[in-house]
Amino acid sequence: MQKVRWGHEKNPGAEKNEILKNPQFPKGLESELFFGKVRIGDVLLGREYLEKFSYPSYINFSEQPEIYPVNVEESGSKRFGLELLDPYTYATPGGREWSIGDLKLSWYAVDDSGFAGSYTAVGTVRDGVLSEGDGSSLYFYDREISKEEMSRENEEGDQQVGIGMILVGLLLSAFFIYRIKTS
Repeated sequence: MQKVRWGHEKNPGAEKNEILKNPQFPKGLESELFFGKVRIGDVLLGREYLEKFSYPSYINFSEQPEIYPVNVEESGSKRFGLELLDPYTYATPGGREWSIGDLKLSWYAVDDSGFAGSYTAVGTVRDGVLSEGDGSSLYFYDREISKEEMSRENEEGDQQVGIGMILVGLLLSAFFIYRIKTS
């Protein structure tokens, strides 16, 4: 699996309240994942499951597979109007001194030797593909997990969200009561 990473850098004028805008990102140069077909028995794993391997971290994985830069081209080559900066990176010509609007493009790959021995994927199978179901959540673990254990983990997560919502509600109520009394 390979991933091309892209995005806008932090606005360097933000701390001075300056407004500096990045130019439009070039068309045809979007972030993309490339991977082959992955099956569990006769069922094909949907794209949304495979994308989890490219995340810097994924909540239900105990360990994330290592992501490595991919050696892209020989020296002196150009792509998308960008020049080769190092064996793994294309950049705006003259890209060692960065300016607003400059681009840097790298390819990364996930080494499948770092994958776990077992995975548990939960979803809906349609036309032989396991993917996120209608209105259901996507569950993907880098270990075997029972239905009971998954239910218990989800209940604990729901309880934490509920407690957080109650605390936010109480804080907002206290804030509005304070504002009414001081007005």
